[in-house]
Amino acid sequence: MRIYVAYKLSGTNVEKLRLRLEKISKIIEKLGHKSFIFIRDVQDWKPGEMKPEEVMERARIEMKKSDVILVVLESAEKGEGLLIESGYMKGLGKKLIVASKEDCRGFLLKGIADEVFEFDGDRELEDKLNRIFGES
Repeated sequence: MRIYVAYKLSGTNVEKLRLRLEKISKIIEKLGHKSFIFIRDVQDWKPGEMKPEEVMERARIEMKKSDVILVVLESAEKGEGLLIESGYMKGLGKKLIVASKEDCRGFLLKGIADEVFEFDGDRELEDKLNRIFGES
């Protein structure tokens, strides 16, 4: 299975985000799946060098190749791209899983998700990802 990992980028510390996404990717790949992370796989961890049209076109191509989208919410604010990606994947009929820190909002996003879980720290996030993607 190919898992498209979505996250809030705008206003985020890229190095902290990189550490989180690398952990998530390792969990996914340890379970025998492939992960796609835009900032890693397209931008080589250097956001801001592509035009918005290029970002959205490439994201659309990659979403079509993916089986599921995993949305990682760690901030009360939602990123514009994260919301677009989520809606697009649902429109394609793909599964939407939301992993949310306990204090994050996201009422409507969670409302369209196929599965939602909350996590407090790395260990809990790993356990829940193992449960969800280990069954696939």
